[in-house]
Amino acid sequence: MSSCKGKSIEKYKKYFEQNRKKIIEDFFAYLRFPSISADPAHKKDMESCSKWVAAFFQKASFSTEVWQTPGNPVVFAHHQAKKPGRPTILFYHHYDVQPVDPLELWKTPPFEPTLVGKEVYARGAQDNKGQCLYSMYALKAFLEISAKDDLNIKVLIDGEEEIGSEGLFHVLEEKHQQLSADYTVIVDVGIPSLKQPAVTLGCRGIITMDVECRGSHVDLHSGSLGGVAYNPLRGLVEVLAKVRDEHGAIAIDHFYDGIEKIDSDLLMKVCLKDTLEKFDLKALHQEKGYTLLESNWMRPTFEINGMAGGYAGPGFKTVIPATASCKISCRLVAGQDPEKVGRAVERFLKKHIAKGLDLKIELGHGGRAYVAPAKSLLARKLQIAYEEVLGVKAGFALSGGTLPICSRLAEVSGGDTICMGYGLDDDYIHAPNEHFGIDRLEYGFTTVGVVVDLLAGE
Repeated sequence: MSSCKGKSIEKYKKYFEQNRKKIIEDFFAYLRFPSISADPAHKKDMESCSKWVAAFFQKASFSTEVWQTPGNPVVFAHHQAKKPGRPTILFYHHYDVQPVDPLELWKTPPFEPTLVGKEVYARGAQDNKGQCLYSMYALKAFLEISAKDDLNIKVLIDGEEEIGSEGLFHVLEEKHQQLSADYTVIVDVGIPSLKQPAVTLGCRGIITMDVECRGSHVDLHSGSLGGVAYNPLRGLVEVLAKVRDEHGAIAIDHFYDGIEKIDSDLLMKVCLKDTLEKFDLKALHQEKGYTLLESNWMRPTFEINGMAGGYAGPGFKTVIPATASCKISCRLVAGQDPEKVGRAVERFLKKHIAKGLDLKIELGHGGRAYVAPAKSLLARKLQIAYEEVLGVKAGFALSGGTLPICSRLAEVSGGDTICMGYGLDDDYIHAPNEHFGIDRLEYGFTTVGVVVDLLAGE
């Protein structure tokens, strides 16, 4: 197995140090775009951000295209090696970010990046603009200081990852030839810690749904009809409480159908104690027969992400609400079909809802889980890169989160697909005060540089 320890690392470290000021300036410029894909009011910001990304790759000597979709644009960049028959690597990132609510909990403006110590605070700092930028710069550096004719490089930057990548899914089939690759790296995950890095072999899938429970056509007076009308909030709470049994297992018929067994011996052992303490998390769910780590990496979930109905503002309003609603997401594991799981949930809730209440369920975006083999060449090269950059042993892990594009991109590209990244559990992604360290910007840059050097040497 080839290694580039020393020489390769040092040249990337030197490049980063020589260009540190410009890299950080570009990082801040990237973060200033309020590229919130969930909010149609930010459509122009999405377009401006995609143009900024495309311009970066054009200046870095990549052939660059902006693919228009029914949603937000997708940026595609390509470098063709002059030597025929060289390997092709495809990198995936996204430039869209989550909404910033609740805004009042931010300590700094979410789209005015602020350096606090060694951490940059802004929406998208880690997910995914920080990780995207270090990869962009590493590929730029590769063309400038390395064996640029020994590797074909493709880069795909999505504008709708945070809302299910619907636009990208729409053009994948049309663009599948351009996306073919020997290796695909999705740079959008994290590691347990800098002392315990891990190559992410896969991630869970997902299915989301919106649920509305209706009891009447208008809010009712809780006195005049109290004790008569069945409160939709009560009905919704009762039916949701039936989803899990006394052992923590999900009691929905056919929910677990198709699950594929994963050899947990291939995965590193991670202690969750530090993570739990960081979030002051004391109430834990543990399905009988499974460890906490297995529950996070290898078991499906059923989560109530939000609930609404009636009045919850200042003071009091004594009503029986006409409707109650909730948002549900199920994280899925290898072998589960998102639509089948969604329909199973729908059948269960409708079967068990109180008589007379009308239940409407709308399935949202979904994606299958994906797990790559630990023995693939790409997995081993990434393992080497982590170890050489951080100077500690790296293992293999799974992600409890979801990248809806992961399994589909593996199918379209046709190559080994692995996830990597330098996110940490306490980066507060999707929450107020998201942040990412300058040190990890450099580690990520160097790791991507080492990986492409290793693959160019094959």
